[in-house]
Amino acid sequence: MRLLIIAFVAIVAAPLAGADSLDARAQFAERRGLIEADDRCALFTPDVRNALVSGAAQARGALLRGGWTEERVQELEHAARNAAAARACDDARTLEAAARARDSYRAWARTPSLTLPGLLRAWRAQRRPDAAGWLLVQDIPAPRRAQFGVRPDAVALVAPIAASERPPASASLVIRDVARASAPTLSAPARRARGLEAGAPLRAAATRIHARERRIATVDGVRSVIFEFPPDVLPQLAALDPRESAILEVGGQRLLIEIGDFAAARTFLALAQPR
Repeated sequence: MRLLIIAFVAIVAAPLAGADSLDARAQFAERRGLIEADDRCALFTPDVRNALVSGAAQARGALLRGGWTEERVQELEHAARNAAAARACDDARTLEAAARARDSYRAWARTPSLTLPGLLRAWRAQRRPDAAGWLLVQDIPAPRRAQFGVRPDAVALVAPIAASERPPASASLVIRDVARASAPTLSAPARRARGLEAGAPLRAAATRIHARERRIATVDGVRSVIFEFPPDVLPQLAALDPRESAILEVGGQRLLIEIGDFAAARTFLALAQPR
């Protein structure tokens, strides 16, 4: 492991779909090492650094979903940072790794879309809106078919409504209040057994954000109800543990969102594409 960390290479933010624990461990160590080197030596532009931060968050999420504890992830991060800090800024290996990181970033930043899978759900991120108007979206199959995510003009929940259905009148987003409660201990077996319910916030440690606007519109050819939420929910969602869930309460129904790699997906959208 020490040799692996000391010999870190530049893997910027390649998707980790299907990656096993060894892959995620190596990628997390590599990315955290490069971030530490940048702290000391100012190696990267903000966009390249943000891509590394996004990639590290994605690898961290894969480790946690794979059963690693937060303490074990922190130990790996500490070891990777120490290994990088032991090198001089003009070390040939550091400069070579930084050059590869820049090359990898230029290729990755041109990627038009990215799918980031979680335990049960995935986030789909696109630099330009898709046919339904989404930049970042997660599909919710049950108990009510819906989609939640980011559109060019709003954070939104979109749910199709039948011709005979009375549209729900209100919606709210319930998430853990990070100022009042730390992330729950979520073991991999518990999450596999209970699914997204295992990561849902406890009422005593939750905060509720009400939708600020409701309208009926046609989305991708389907009559739908659209609820829009204030934009400050985005950093709140990004601050949550990737194993957690958020609750959408819509017309008496409880819909679950898997936090997953939301933070990494949001960073992907924010990166400027190289010319």
